[in-house]
Formats: sequence, structure tokens, C-alpha cells
Amino acid sequence: MRVAINGLGRNGREYGKMFKEHDAMKQAMPQLVAAARDEDPQQTAFAESLILYAQNEEQALYPATLVIGDSLKLQRASRRGKE
Repeated sequence: MRVAINGLGRNGREYGKMFKEHDAMKQAMPQLVAAARDEDPQQTAFAESLILYAQNEEQALYPATLVIGDSLKLQRASRRGKE
């Protein structure tokens, strides 16, 4: 459990960095999508899927890891209190 909590804690500390990186990607995405449209429909779909992936990561996956980390910390604290 300690390894999981440490890893999830690192995610929490890197939360702001991830959003900055995603903002930079979002600003570049319209250019990427436009360039992909000129080349190949599959490349367009890939570029658009990157946008959706970043949104999913920001809105669901990342917050879920923070909740899981908090839950594990509470469980660990609860177990220590019973010992």
C-alpha cells in the first residue's frame, strides 16, 4: 500500500504541471488537426483523439487517482490507529 500511496502522492504534486502541459498541447492541437486534414483522414482522427484523451485524463482519470490516494491514506491511518 505504501508504494501505491507514494505513487499517487507524486501524481498529486504533478497535477499543476500536467495541466500546463495539456494547455500547451491544446493550443497546438488546432494546427495539428488542420495539418492532418491536409494529409490523411487517419491522421486527423488521431489528432482529434489526442484532444479527447487529454480531456478524459483531466476530467476523470487524474481526479480519480487523487481520490484513490486520499482513500488509501485514510485506510492506512485507520489501520495504524487500531494497532
